Amino acid sequence: MLKFKKAAIITGYSCNNNCLFCYDGLKRGVRDLSTGEIKKNLDGARSRGASCVDFLGGEVTIRRDFLELVAYAKRIGFSHVMATSNGRMFSYPEFAEKAVAAGLSTVVFSIHGDSAQLHDALTRSPGSFEQSLAGLENIRRLGAQVCCNFTIVRQNYERLPQTAKMFLEKNVSSAEFIFVHPYGYALSQFDEVVPRLSQVEPFLHEALDAGVAAGAKHWVARYLPVCFMRGYEKHLSELSEPVMEHVGPEFSDFDVSANRKNNGRVLGPACENCRDSLLCEGPWLEYARRRGFGELRPLPGEKKQLKDYLR
Repeated sequence: MLKFKKAAIITGYSCNNNCLFCYDGLKRGVRDLSTGEIKKNLDGARSRGASCVDFLGGEVTIRRDFLELVAYAKRIGFSHVMATSNGRMFSYPEFAEKAVAAGLSTVVFSIHGDSAQLHDALTRSPGSFEQSLAGLENIRRLGAQVCCNFTIVRQNYERLPQTAKMFLEKNVSSAEFIFVHPYGYALSQFDEVVPRLSQVEPFLHEALDAGVAAGAKHWVARYLPVCFMRGYEKHLSELSEPVMEHVGPEFSDFDVSANRKNNGRVLGPACENCRDSLLCEGPWLEYARRRGFGELRPLPGEKKQLKDYLR
């Protein structure tokens, strides 16, 4: 399968939210990259063949140079310019208009619940839910692509189906439901934030069913072992993700998939003989250290290949 190459540029960790589960929550003291440093990273990504760029934070839209960076990425030949954002800045119509005019083609809105009460409690930023939804409407009205992601934590996993339906009601046909990575804030308060995979499974499947029934074009889940996606394997992000590199203020990772598989996640002892062992990455390493492998359900049989699930 021919895959395009995507570069994720982490511009810094400053943010106008303070999410309870933030992966980068303990990095707030790291210096944000300068405009020149980010442009150099963009040049490097293009030279390595990336055709799509995704600006990440922290929160990239609160940077004074955000519009300049979008325009620069477009000018040097990125065919697709994205931002993964909490979306609050896009609630200001003039800012949203300038961003799209500069070349922003897609915004992935991070929305973690179907109500202000739930979302704002998780972001620890009163009013963030209403601003995010207003930003989503502004970007959609301007004709750019709108996607959503939802980080699955103990506080919101039971609201997965309702949040999926809310996305669909807002004409969002691309969504990703992401099992929390126990790192940063989520690792420091693991028991309070990280649910059990087995608890999440039925609610996640119901959310995926909602997207399928509505004909959503890209409705997926990320960071779950394959055995929690039985019957939903083609909706597992890792099986169809692009070739990716991540570059940030204090690191470079030029093969994200391999690094995650080899260093971030782990298969259990019984997984070796599972039919899906060639494709599955297992749970997060930090999850396995604390919860073990007892929830995993390996299946014997002939080894499955990627083509078996992505036909």
